[in-house]
Formats: sequence, C-alpha cells, structure tokens
Amino acid sequence: MDYNDRNRNRDSEDGSSDSYRARRSNRRSQQDGSYSRSAEGARTRTRRASRSDGSTSSRSARRASDGSSSSEQRVRRGSASQQRRSAGQRRSVQGSEGVSERSRSRSRSQRQRDQREAASSDSQQRSLERANNTTRAASSVDASAYSRAAASERYTAQRASSGNGGKKRKIIIGAVAVVLVALIVAGVAFANWFNRVSSNISSDEDVELTAEVADEPYYVLLLGSDSRGEEATEDDAGNRTDSIMVARVDEQEQSVHLLSIPRDTRVWITAKNNGEGGYDKINSAYAYGDAHGGKGLQSTIDTVEGILDIKISYYAFIYFDGFEQIVDTLGGVTVAVPEGTYYAGTWVPAGDAVTINGEEALVLARCRHGYPEDQGAYASGDYQRTINQRNLVKAIARKVLDQDVTQYPSLVESLSSCLETNMSVTKLISLATTMKGMDVDNMDAYSIPVCGLLADGSSCCGIYEDIFEVLQPNFVNGRDIMYGMDNYNWYAINYDMTNYYTDGPLYSYAMYRDTPFGEFLSSTDTTSTSGTESTDGTTTATTTVSSGAESSTD
Repeated sequence: MDYNDRNRNRDSEDGSSDSYRARRSNRRSQQDGSYSRSAEGARTRTRRASRSDGSTSSRSARRASDGSSSSEQRVRRGSASQQRRSAGQRRSVQGSEGVSERSRSRSRSQRQRDQREAASSDSQQRSLERANNTTRAASSVDASAYSRAAASERYTAQRASSGNGGKKRKIIIGAVAVVLVALIVAGVAFANWFNRVSSNISSDEDVELTAEVADEPYYVLLLGSDSRGEEATEDDAGNRTDSIMVARVDEQEQSVHLLSIPRDTRVWITAKNNGEGGYDKINSAYAYGDAHGGKGLQSTIDTVEGILDIKISYYAFIYFDGFEQIVDTLGGVTVAVPEGTYYAGTWVPAGDAVTINGEEALVLARCRHGYPEDQGAYASGDYQRTINQRNLVKAIARKVLDQDVTQYPSLVESLSSCLETNMSVTKLISLATTMKGMDVDNMDAYSIPVCGLLADGSSCCGIYEDIFEVLQPNFVNGRDIMYGMDNYNWYAINYDMTNYYTDGPLYSYAMYRDTPFGEFLSSTDTTSTSGTESTDGTTTATTTVSSGAESSTD
C-alpha cells in the first residue's frame, strides 16, 4: 500500500475533513513536479535554438557533447524531480499525518469536553431533582399547582373573587348609606320628639330648687290638681293642689318612701295676704303663690320644705284631666282598694287587687265618696282618699317598671300631656331605668297623722306634734315611716282637737297624748327609744318624746 492509500485510509478513519485536506496536498505535489519538467524543457529548447546559429560542425560536435550532457542532465533532472516528488510526498504525508493528528487531538478534546459537559449536566440535573424533591417534601405542594391548567384556574378564581369583592363593597357601601340615612331620620325624629315632650312637661314658672347630690337620696314633690293654667286670685283659689306627696328617692338602694300631707292641713303660707303671710289649708299655697307674682309652685315648695325640714330637688305637677290617659296607655292597672268608691255613675269595688281603667282610676284618685252611692263620704274622709292615691301611684309605678325599656319614650310622651316637671326627659327615662326591678309592693307609704280642728271658722286638720317628731326623722333617714309607733290608732284622725291645738311657726298642731287613745309608741314609757334601726340596719336614731319635746337624730 502506497502513501496515498494509507492517507485515504487514515482520512476515512479520521473523518471526511482530514481526507479532503490530504487529497488537496497530493494534487499540489503533483502540480509542482509538472511545473518543474515544463521549465526544464523550455530551457533545453532555448539552448538548442542558440546553438543552431553556429556552424554545422560546431553544432554537430556540440550536439554530441550536448547529447551526452543532456542525457546526464536529464538523468540529474529526473533524479532531482524524483527527489522533489518524494519530498513533496513526504511533506504531503507529514501534512496529512499532522492534520490527522491535530484532527484526532481536536476530536479527543471535543469528546472530553462533551463528556465533561454531559457529566456536569447530569450532576446539575441530579442536584435540581434533589432540590425539587426537598422542596416538595417541605411544602407538600403538588406540582400540578404550577401547571397551565392550575394557573388558569387561579386566574379565573382571582377574577371571580375580585368581582365578588367589588359587589360586596358596593353592598357594604349601600348598607352603610342606608344606616346613615336611617340614623339621620331617627335623629331628627328623636330631636322632634325630645323637643315636643320637653316643651309639654316644662313649666313657665322659674322655680328655685336644691340640686340633687350624686349618689345621695333626693326628694321629689308630687302634686295633683283638678285644673291647669286657670287664673287664680286670693278670693278664688283657682289651682288648688288636691293631692300633695313627697317621695324620698334612693337610686343606690332602689328604694322609695312616700309621705302624704293631707290637703286640709293648717299651715303658715308666706304668700297669703299679698306676701304678708298667714294660716290656711296647705292645698291653697299654690293658689296664693300664683296670685302673688305667679309663684304657685315656689309657694307650695317653700311650705312643704318648711314642714318636713328638707330640700326638694324635683317636682312633678300631675293634672287629673290627663291622668286617665296615663292609665289607659298602660292598659289599665291593678290596685288595692280598701273601700269601694262611687262618683257620677262610675264605681270602683273594694278588693286587694282590682284592675281598673283610666276613668275608674280618676274616680279613685279624686273622690271621697264610698260605695254604694247612698253611703256618702268615706268614714275617714280625706285620709282614705290619700290612701287611694298612694296605692294608685304604686300601681302605676309597678306597671311602668314592668314595661320594656323600649316603651319608655312612648310612656313619657303620654305623661307629658298631663305633667309639668323640672326633670328632664333624659332624667325621667334614666330614673325609670335605674329603678327597674324595685320591689314596689313593699314601697313604704304613709300619711302624716292629723287631727280635726275648727279654726277661723273653717274645718281643717292639725298635725299630731308628738307623733310627727318620730315620723319625720324616720322618713328623712329612710326608715319605715311609722317605725316605733305600733300603738298608734289611725282613728285619731277623726278626733276633734279644736280645744287643744296650737298655731306653731309652721303649722298647727296638737298632742296625741291629749286624746283618749293612749300611748302611740311601741313602749309604754313616756321616754322611749324610737327609730333605733334603719331598714338597712346601719342607721340609728334616739327620740325622747314628751309634750313639746325636741327630737334628735344622728
């Protein structure tokens, strides 16, 4: 096998590119040899032409010489050409071998790089798989969550959520707007209601009262009258207060003590005689004050404060004309009626729990006539009427406090049609709310014990002074009003003490001991301890009782 064959074999082994370069090299070597022979023949022809100009002999001689020379030269040229061809072949072979070697080297390098890259890729792939496995194990996230389908579902859900959120926001905004409008309307309605009720219950009279002290008991003067706003003169009393009660209210203890002052009680009224003062029945104090500068309420308040030695914080003037409406608004009340009563075709039977309507309640509060009709007035007169009035107040209070607090505004509005008071609307509602749950049935209620008198040609009542000296501190200190007076006989109210009474600085009085009824105290001693324990067991009071004796309380 010659070199060209070996080169072709190597080219086939090393690849098509190496074989192509080897063939190119062989053709260049062959062309070099052809170029050398052509040049040598041209020189020979030139020399022959130059020799043709000489003589024939010379030409012949030289031809012979040149012939041998030429032969030698041809031999040398052939040898040189052969050497050149051999050298060209060796260079071609060496070039081919070099190219093949370089090609093999490059192939090996490429294979090594490919192997390294493959190994690196395998390593990276294994690392990536380990990282993915670790991530999936740590987060437990399904790879399907990252698929196109999952992404599409998420996008759809987000759009739906965004749409629902927008709808929700619109709904919320709309609801808030409705609430705001409702609050504004309710606020306007409440303001109108508040102003209307406040205007109804307020009095035109400017009254001076003592403000209540926080967390302390306070006093409320309750007045009832048949008329409202009528003009009054000293000759025509006009607005007479047919019912006078004082309530001691203790919101902290949820307790109320109710004390009545009989309407015919003879007292000193400062507003009488155009402000010079004088004695008269207590129910005329309003009329005298009203006629003297329009101070009817102030006159009544000053008179009551003087008798009981208290400071009044609130008043409530109830007009009987509207009293019927209050009871009907409550749906009727259940009241204790010790003695039946009758008036103008309406009668109320006696009983421990009699349910009555507004018309019947009005008869019970105003009248002093018994039942049946021919019975005439109560045996105890006005005293029995004060009992009926106190029982009626307790029945109304019980019914009001049994109502749901949401009903209080409508009740207050009903009250405003027949009520004047210096209590604000909020105070009325607050009081009802605070006292809710109070034991109304055990509310302490009594009347100041009085006796009969004939003074200045008029029938009236005097206060039993010795009893009042025990009763007053009981009331002020929140004890049972008649505590320590178990021997008092209420029939003493009918006893005529005209020959035994005295006009004191504030009221006319007589002594219970001067009656045939005997001792009124729980003990038979003339010096006795009364009111030694309050209803809560913490307050004591010692009173020494004798004719005209003073009382002392702690």
